[in-house]
Amino acid sequence: MNFKNIFTVVALVVLALAIFLYITGKNNAGFEDNNIPPAPEEETVIPASEVMQPGEVGEIENTDNSEVVEDVSEVITEQDKLGSNVELPQEIFSTVGVVLEVRKDSLIINGDGNNFADNEQRELTVYLTEQTKTFSLDKTKHQGMAGLDVLKENMNILINSTENIRGKTHFTIKTISILN
Repeated sequence: MNFKNIFTVVALVVLALAIFLYITGKNNAGFEDNNIPPAPEEETVIPASEVMQPGEVGEIENTDNSEVVEDVSEVITEQDKLGSNVELPQEIFSTVGVVLEVRKDSLIINGDGNNFADNEQRELTVYLTEQTKTFSLDKTKHQGMAGLDVLKENMNILINSTENIRGKTHFTIKTISILN
């Protein structure tokens, strides 16, 4: 056999194989027999966990100021009334407040409002766990519910959480630092 004949035979085999794959590929277009699921049409977006989502308490509604105003100084936003034009971060993990009540596994505190867009003080219910650490003024550390023994009404405290506390009035805390 010469080179021309070998090339012709190889070309015919490749052509026959291509026709065979084309025909069998059309019959299995749905992947029924191959157990291969078709690719999703759109990419699935996994939402952030609920713990990291901000709450809705104290959010300032966006209002449509579409009326014509002659003097721009007449337009005062809610944030201007509060004395700040700085936008609140979407994730907040700490706040300060005054202890109002010590309960079995939680505290009621009067939060200073820095975890709310409207910056208004609110009563917060904060829950301790066995992992919560409470730090006294003398830097003594109390683990878990033992921290409740050193907390008293009217104490100023700084609380930190592993969850996003923006706009929330109930949440679990990681650390408590007594400020006075």
